[in-house]
Amino acid sequence: MVIKTDLCNYTEYRIYPGHGQKFVAKVNFFISAKADSLYHQRIKPVKLRWTQAWRRQNKKGKVEEGGKKKARKAQKFQKAIVGMSLDDLKKKKAMRPELRQAREQAAKEAKAKQQADKKKAASSKHAVPKGKADKGAKLPKGGGAPAGGAVVILHHATTIREGYQAMIHCGIIRQCAAVKNMSCELLRSGDKAIVTFRWCYHAEYVCLGETLLFREGRTKGRLLTA
Repeated sequence: MVIKTDLCNYTEYRIYPGHGQKFVAKVNFFISAKADSLYHQRIKPVKLRWTQAWRRQNKKGKVEEGGKKKARKAQKFQKAIVGMSLDDLKKKKAMRPELRQAREQAAKEAKAKQQADKKKAASSKHAVPKGKADKGAKLPKGGGAPAGGAVVILHHATTIREGYQAMIHCGIIRQCAAVKNMSCELLRSGDKAIVTFRWCYHAEYVCLGETLLFREGRTKGRLLTA
């Protein structure tokens, strides 16, 4: 006759029918009121010498396995690899060392040649980042070739005279430029004039008719026609 038993959640002893008590927050089955009380006092079973948890931790009641384990003998198998069948592997193994070395040397030389060709191709390409144009040569002191056009001053706190420097924005161009000549003596907010300026650092390529914006702090101006 088989008797159905449960395990105590605290002591891990068997609970026979008609014994124990259930605690139903999370269904816990305890062997006695003592185990129930200790569980609700939050006393860990590993701290008590009479619980299975303590016995397991301290390796009590374990039957030592006698005799040594049988060591398995490793068996060797020859398997084909990707791109080479088992017959090809056997042929390569049976090949004379001189022939094998000659073949490996030829493969190394071919690989080295391929890498050299790649480097040569990379160096021959123009090393300009994608989406950018070449900068012109660095200019001597005094700036580069003049550029100019009709200017509208959107906002300026004081006045603009010859020699005034501002940051020019045009497409991907971001460079400082100095005013060389103006069609009038002074410029204030809302004024229009024909202005010629020089690049401060290196020459830039600007198409005829492009719109440029120049700024310096809170100052903003618009070059209508380059």
